[in-house]
Amino acid sequence: PDTLQPLLNNPSESVRGRTLDAILWNNSIRAKRIAVDFLKDNVDKIEACEKIIRHLSKTEVKTDYFYNTISTIVKNNPQHILIEAFQDLMIKLQSDLHEGSLKSIPSAADLVAIDKEILRKLPRFNEYDEAVKVSLRSAEVPFSKPELFDKFVDKSVCILGFTKAIDIFLEKQFGKKILLPKLESRLHEFQNVIHILRLNEDHPDASRVVVALGLEKHFTAHSLPVHKMTLIGKGMLSSKIINEQFKILDGLRAWAIMFLLFTRKYIAVQKPLIAVQFDENVCVDLAKKLMWLQDLRNPVAHRHTLTQIDEIKEIRDECYRILNNLEKIMM
Repeated sequence: PDTLQPLLNNPSESVRGRTLDAILWNNSIRAKRIAVDFLKDNVDKIEACEKIIRHLSKTEVKTDYFYNTISTIVKNNPQHILIEAFQDLMIKLQSDLHEGSLKSIPSAADLVAIDKEILRKLPRFNEYDEAVKVSLRSAEVPFSKPELFDKFVDKSVCILGFTKAIDIFLEKQFGKKILLPKLESRLHEFQNVIHILRLNEDHPDASRVVVALGLEKHFTAHSLPVHKMTLIGKGMLSSKIINEQFKILDGLRAWAIMFLLFTRKYIAVQKPLIAVQFDENVCVDLAKKLMWLQDLRNPVAHRHTLTQIDEIKEIRDECYRILNNLEKIMM
């Protein structure tokens, strides 16, 4: 990959793109480091950023250089259009670093005990997708083996496990089973809602959007993620959401937006496009909690540590309440 590195500065965009593809094709740590160094100096090149983020998200990189570099990019570019993708990558890299120290901890007996504890809270846990189960088990380890996680051990990895579990649950149970079939058959109706709310504009009036959605009692122009709504709206208007659904719906905040826009009645939409069995208050409360959990991930991603088990018990309990409600609604 070192012989290719100079070509990343070639004046031809085509040459730069093919060179980056070739470097990413090489699975060595050195190739990944060259790609990350290029990313660090070219955060304005959105297509290249997406390509590198996508590649690193699919591989395990257990050195702190990558985590520190992505962390710096996030810190220095808080308004970047891909900020949430960068944050998710940073959390993934941090999780990879933690994972090595946890691999030898849960024995087969430990896992049985963990599953029993989770099943006590989530009656349909055995029906969950395996990826959701794995994330929940990882998050439960510090609670099941407290003697190995004393006050000097960072427990923020629990938040990553719980939030990831909810994200994957929504992807499988809501995204693939409910949302995607609707999008494929009635995309034009979803696009109409985007136009009615004027979320096709680059900078829609947030106060007007709050009122149009009938959310004045629950959100302000500042707390409603209108910018994220416009990004999702553009994905719908371009039809990218059909083939790149889980690149556009990239986290808990995105799922919250889908609930607020398409599972409720409001002035612009008298019949929800997605029929989900919950009322207005439950819908809005769920959306707010998903956004709250997304916001909890950011301090963790920015090197915030949690050493007291009591600090995450409240978060853990809330995550189980959310999953319990989602079970009843979607399974």
